[in-house]
Amino acid sequence: MIGIILIVVGHVVQTLTSSNSRVAIDSRKYSSSVQWLCDAALVNVCRNVPTPQFPLSAYDDDSYFKVYVNDTGLLCAMYGFSMKAAVVNKSLDSTVKGAIYENLIAEQLVKNGHKLFYYKKGESEQEIEFLIDRDAVIIPVEVKAKNGASYSLNQFIKKYHPGTGYKLVDGNIGREGEKLTIPHYLVMFL
Repeated sequence: MIGIILIVVGHVVQTLTSSNSRVAIDSRKYSSSVQWLCDAALVNVCRNVPTPQFPLSAYDDDSYFKVYVNDTGLLCAMYGFSMKAAVVNKSLDSTVKGAIYENLIAEQLVKNGHKLFYYKKGESEQEIEFLIDRDAVIIPVEVKAKNGASYSLNQFIKKYHPGTGYKLVDGNIGREGEKLTIPHYLVMFL
């Protein structure tokens, strides 16, 4: 069991930085190990919801999920000392930076009492990192390490009209139609 758990933990680091958002963990083979890590409060599972409707838990797809480390400091330590130095010195500029920010937001959402869901339909490239279920309304949350374009969020808003969609960035507050751009640290208010 411990060997399988270590494989899953190693997979978390690789999966967060993968361009393929579908976790390569076979849920049939590793589900008990992932559950053990969840029960030990080491990771949080984010379930795919290809149909963003209330309640999200009724529409989650068990065959695809993401796994986030429950402590972003621990995630950075898993990458090694040079990663911690790069984060502190703000010299990190890669897909790993996005993975760290996404993990940080996941951690905060869980601590705010939200269950983790994300949106990805079939083979589409469009993905919304998190969906929040508040007062029977589904709210999309997209995470950007910098302040880049938000194609997926724009398309989601256009198709589903959620009222408000959040883009979390390393920048200032702004609004464009239904899209509200806020700094990462304001996630505590979602």
